Amino acid sequence: MVSQAILYVCALILSLYLLLTSRHLVTFKRWYDFTFLQALAFFFWGLGHLFGMSASPVYQICSDVIAYFYYLFFFFSIRSFPLLPHLYYNSWKTWVDMAAITVLYLTNAVTTWLVPSSAAWLDMYTHLALDVILASCVIGLLLGTGFKRIFSQEAGSIVALLCFLGAELGLHYLPMPVGVTLFLVALGIVLRGHHYTGKLARLGNVNTEYSFFYEKLEFNLRDEKVVISLLFLAVLYTSITSYPSTLYLVGNSLLLSLWLIRWYLTNKLNRRMIKQIFEMSSNLEKSFEENLEQLTVKNEAMSHLLTLKQTYEKLLRKSNEQSMREITYENVYQMIEEITGVWYSSMEGVTFLRVSFECEHHRPRYEVIRGNHQTRIQEKDLISVRLVVDENGNCEDRKRPKYVRVQAVPGPDVNEQEQTAFLNLLAIHARGLMQRCIQLQKSLDLHLMEQEMQVASQIQFSLIPKERLVLPQVEAKAVYIPATYVGGDYVDYVVINERYSCYLVADISGHGLPASLLTTGIRNSFRAMIQTCHEPHMILERLNRLLYEDLSRTRSFVTMFIAVVDHERGVIRTSRAGHPHPLYLSGSRQQVMITSGGIGLGLLEDAVYRYDEHKIQEDFLLVIYTDGLTDLGRGQQEMDAGQWLSLFGSISRTQLLGQGTDAIDNIEQIVVQTTKQKQQDDDISLLILNIKQPNPLMKGGNADAVMPTVSE
Repeated sequence: MVSQAILYVCALILSLYLLLTSRHLVTFKRWYDFTFLQALAFFFWGLGHLFGMSASPVYQICSDVIAYFYYLFFFFSIRSFPLLPHLYYNSWKTWVDMAAITVLYLTNAVTTWLVPSSAAWLDMYTHLALDVILASCVIGLLLGTGFKRIFSQEAGSIVALLCFLGAELGLHYLPMPVGVTLFLVALGIVLRGHHYTGKLARLGNVNTEYSFFYEKLEFNLRDEKVVISLLFLAVLYTSITSYPSTLYLVGNSLLLSLWLIRWYLTNKLNRRMIKQIFEMSSNLEKSFEENLEQLTVKNEAMSHLLTLKQTYEKLLRKSNEQSMREITYENVYQMIEEITGVWYSSMEGVTFLRVSFECEHHRPRYEVIRGNHQTRIQEKDLISVRLVVDENGNCEDRKRPKYVRVQAVPGPDVNEQEQTAFLNLLAIHARGLMQRCIQLQKSLDLHLMEQEMQVASQIQFSLIPKERLVLPQVEAKAVYIPATYVGGDYVDYVVINERYSCYLVADISGHGLPASLLTTGIRNSFRAMIQTCHEPHMILERLNRLLYEDLSRTRSFVTMFIAVVDHERGVIRTSRAGHPHPLYLSGSRQQVMITSGGIGLGLLEDAVYRYDEHKIQEDFLLVIYTDGLTDLGRGQQEMDAGQWLSLFGSISRTQLLGQGTDAIDNIEQIVVQTTKQKQQDDDISLLILNIKQPNPLMKGGNADAVMPTVSE
């Protein structure tokens, strides 16, 4: 008795432990948890047997009621086991099985109360029958996990339930020490199985619809066999047992009816599932045929794409071969004929192919035709692609077509979109060949132009004096920085005779080659003019009349500054034709020299110009420049005449005019360095004059003469 009581207490302790294990389930889902339901089953089992050990009738009645709850919760725990087969149980099966257990237990319990003489064998039969029913449920669940997994950890809790049921029967039919030992081992197995059951609850199996129905049908067929076995045992028991009371007979008949209903409904459900599976198989077969047809269509499309890919590769290889060849206008049309022939032979179903180069009015300047071109072809039957070759194409120039057009007549079963793609590729290749020729010609023309510009630059630089002019009273240096190869500025100085020297700075409107061409005519005219005229304003008037017709025809004009130094009298005469005022730099002042003049040459045929005469009473620098100097850095930090004065004035007077320094070179270096740092949009020309005060004892000298007239 003590050992049995210890076993029942161990069962209660195990139930409390399992209840603590499932404490995280705080919702209604707790009633569907395997561990929680097992804990209640063990609790009622231990408590019921403890009550049954008492001789009191009240405790005996409580023991019977509690034992019923043990079987009920044990049954519910089996149906809530966290493996996939429990999902296949229908709810009606659970209720029918629960009703069968209830009918069996109540029938035997009531019969025991009514017929006390049959209590012993009815109690043994009740435990045996209910344990067989529960064991059959456990075995069905165990088989549902698969034979390969019976001894795995996943099936450990199921085996533990089977061991517990066997140990419970052993307590009734085996010697007490053996039964107690088996029961303790069973409790250990149950405890070990529940450690892994918690992990199983978090696992989920995702099956397809077909596999789900197959597994469900397989499980239901096994379940049907279990029901048949239980029905057979019930019939066998009923046929060999004498009934102690009418109630017992009615209860067993009701139990047989429930098992028959259970078998009938299970069999009907299985037949319906088999029918569904056949329908699904039929649908699956039909779907497979449809997928096979789609796969066949896709394979045909892939085969067609592979053929297109091979055709493209063939055409691209031919195109690459031609790209490696040297191309000229002499062989470009021959290459286009070759590639057109390759395209025509490669494109399936094409009966006519034409490649033509057209001008702006769609008149073909050249065309290549392959196929039956004698048959009259309607425009609606043609697939046409047109690309621009040269926006500046000339209808009169066969070498500069504006468009390339590719036209084809496809066959009846040809994909027009694919043919258009091929025609596009042919048009792109033909355009590329022609554009290569045009680009090559442009490169040759550009190279020739660069050579001509270099020659023009050399000619223009040869017209500008390179050597510094050194006279007793004057030193002069020309600085020329063109914006391009050549420019429209002209700087010159000429020693006319022992008395006069003349200095000129001119700026022709515009720059580049057209302006450069005019400098030659101005130079020749100027040098011829000063042989007979020494007055700067007269030189300007004669040059204006001489150049007016040519300048007005070309819509050009010239700004000019002329200075003539009379070395005998020690004076300098200046005149301007729309040119900027020069810069005056001396030891005492740095200013803009305001000079008289008139409008630019070529603007008015009868223009009149004035002149100024300045006595030379101190050493000074006169910087005559074109407007490119003040336009330097336009749009950023443009420099005006005042800023240049400030920049030149940064040179100390000693550096500018003192002994041992070269003021002309200093100014030239400042201009060159500043030009490199800023954006230059126009030609820059300077004429730097270093004029020295004449000796008062020289002939014509006048020590009392006034200072030069300069602006403040």
